[in-house]
Amino acid sequence: MQSSLSNMEHKILSKHKNQFLNREEIKMEMNAESSPSVEAVKEALGKSKDLVVVKNITSNFGTHSFTADLVVYDSVESKERIEVIPRKVRKKLLEEKKKSAAEAKAKAAAEAAKPAEAPKQ
Repeated sequence: MQSSLSNMEHKILSKHKNQFLNREEIKMEMNAESSPSVEAVKEALGKSKDLVVVKNITSNFGTHSFTADLVVYDSVESKERIEVIPRKVRKKLLEEKKKSAAEAKAKAAAEAAKPAEAPKQ
């Protein structure tokens, strides 16, 4: 990914500050050999990755130029309040959370069982 970043030139076409949603809406043009990833676009912008949301990346057929629509939020709280997490991703996050909670509970039960065995010796 680093090699594509070094070859990528970018230029900001437009910036618009949206006061109501506490964010800055940016349209950026990039020139690169291959289609840039979302992470590469976030790095090229130079803002905190936690606050940047890439809405879309479009390519112009036959050229090496790409246009990206980005949104940079003022704070993580405003981003969480406004951005919608897709149902599939929410379900996956919920399953991971339940799994980690079950593992933590099992680990705590194992820790509680070990001290109970120690006095028997």
